[in-house]
Amino acid sequence: MKVITKDITYRYGDEIKIKPFGDLHVGSPEFDKASLLNFFSDIDDKTYLIGTGDLLDAIITTDKRYKKGVENCETEAIIDEQVNRLYDLLLPYKDKILALGIGNHEETIVKNCNTNPIKRLCEKLNCEYLGMKWMIRLNLRTKSGRGRSIVIYGHHGYGGSSRTEGGNLTKFSKDLIYEEADIYIFGHVHEKIYKIIPHGYHGGSKYLIKDRILMIGGSFKRNFSLNETTTWEEKMGFPPRALGGFTIRIKPNVSWVKMKVDG
Repeated sequence: MKVITKDITYRYGDEIKIKPFGDLHVGSPEFDKASLLNFFSDIDDKTYLIGTGDLLDAIITTDKRYKKGVENCETEAIIDEQVNRLYDLLLPYKDKILALGIGNHEETIVKNCNTNPIKRLCEKLNCEYLGMKWMIRLNLRTKSGRGRSIVIYGHHGYGGSSRTEGGNLTKFSKDLIYEEADIYIFGHVHEKIYKIIPHGYHGGSKYLIKDRILMIGGSFKRNFSLNETTTWEEKMGFPPRALGGFTIRIKPNVSWVKMKVDG
């Protein structure tokens, strides 16, 4: 598991925004570029991005999932073309990217083709590579020395998708038992849902409660086609899913931080 630390300077009163984004599936005809650009439209100097995997669709001709129409690439170099497309999309925001992770779609390329397209993308963007399971400690510091730390635990996601929101949340909530963090981010199931889970602890002479965030971070790939082509999700009978992602807002205060989620 990759563990990294990122230092973020702030002034008292600032609000730091974290935007996790994953399950883009760039290269699929169902990738919704407009939704991604809309999600990025409010990026400012206190906004930071984390890629959570399946950024590329990465289904090539030798893959059993491949059929004509599953990708809309123009050349035979499917992976190269998808990496370059995503690079062009992310280049304007490269200074805001904390790190990029890998998903099961890109992991198939690593396994079968002996190359890692997300590592290649990280090299092009000069950002850190996370792998599939990771932790990021955000050290928030003022010039006067005031400090706050936030730990984000992430995993691209695992297991089959549920047709109910509760099923996916229940599956991923088990990681809260084993991994110590303040924010938990998952993907893979193309669900967009979060839950605030209070965590009680011994605070000396008081019983204190600190909120934790459990998030399934959404998707930017339609699970239905705009023509007669049948998607995997249509074949399996999944309902429509909302496109887009969440923004986590972190505002340091006297006691620690205040966190909320938009989207």
